Amino acid sequence: MKRIANQYFQYDQRFITTTLSFKSLSEISEVLKYGESKYGYQREVNELHLNKMVSTLKNTKDILSPTSIILGVNSENIEKCIKGINIGSDIDFYDDREQIVVLNLDEIDFKFRIVDGQHRIAAFNKYLSDTSIEIDNRENLEQKYLFNVVIIVLEEKDRIKEVELFRSINSKAKPLKTDLAMLAMYNYETIFRIESINIEEHLKARTIFKLNEESEFSGTNYWINGIKVDINNRQALGSIGFKAFGESIHSIVKQYVEKQNLQVDSKDQDFDNINLMLNNFSEDITQNLILPAWKIVNEKWPETFLEMNNIQNEEKEKTFYNKDYYIQQTMGVKSLHGILTDLYKESRDEKETIERFNELITNSSLKHNDWKKKEKMRGLSSEAGFKIIREMIKK
Repeated sequence: MKRIANQYFQYDQRFITTTLSFKSLSEISEVLKYGESKYGYQREVNELHLNKMVSTLKNTKDILSPTSIILGVNSENIEKCIKGINIGSDIDFYDDREQIVVLNLDEIDFKFRIVDGQHRIAAFNKYLSDTSIEIDNRENLEQKYLFNVVIIVLEEKDRIKEVELFRSINSKAKPLKTDLAMLAMYNYETIFRIESINIEEHLKARTIFKLNEESEFSGTNYWINGIKVDINNRQALGSIGFKAFGESIHSIVKQYVEKQNLQVDSKDQDFDNINLMLNNFSEDITQNLILPAWKIVNEKWPETFLEMNNIQNEEKEKTFYNKDYYIQQTMGVKSLHGILTDLYKESRDEKETIERFNELITNSSLKHNDWKKKEKMRGLSSEAGFKIIREMIKK
């Protein structure tokens, strides 16, 4: 099948736009999921959101969304299946790079990457899997329901721009939990050898991801859904921002790198090996430093935590932070992690660090009410204030 398309530019970024049926789209595109592909940046579909779309298709003739499906493609691939056509002098173009082209679907031997529109495609797939759908309705949805499609054309070395576009679209459209696309951008840095990677930044990001996303640890993860990606989004879950939490563990991670004598150079090793090492290192930091420390904090001041189930993006999300207390906000986190950092510097390893942290916190004279907002720690929100809090904890 051949489709008419328009090629245009925004600055130096090349785009191609056309319309395609669901059948054509599903045959030529794919979703790159984080964790399944080294290029992955998408999440699994939200089942509640997906089921609502399927219900709309089943029970109404409402349009799911008038916005475009956005696809990504490498320039060397798109050249295989497009050809410019001469349409005479009746059409005016804004730019001499603008062009009417033919997109030949039969020449496509690769997959376009779905940047935006994953849920709509998944909804059509799920609904059309029902064998009881009437033939006319099935044909209409498969062949005649057309999607406007915008294709972003990229050089292989510039594919990180695709992830940046995905982040931009999704951060504006809905609250993000941990930004998988941001983690994907770290992966792209490794894949494309942009520079010798900053191992500390990579480890910080992966550690925060594990704390914010994963509940399958040997003990309770008191940081599940506790770290905000977008601090300006009031609907987002979390008691502390990504940047502030990253700052609080920076010296811990730096000490870990120095103690382990870690060196990773993306120029000398392949992505899979680097990815595995970084995952193992961040797992070690999470399991043997951060989580044990917060287990001790919880045992000392359990009243400052509040286990809750929240509905976020139509899904149930558990949290443990208590907004009435400073302990899991910037003030508490930077103070407690500051103590952990100092002990780690003075200790032989993670085990000794946690033993000393346990002794210090257990013997602290600080009461849970001292952590309460507008009480004893009120106004201690600067670095000087964090130092005062650390001394209060040590008494």
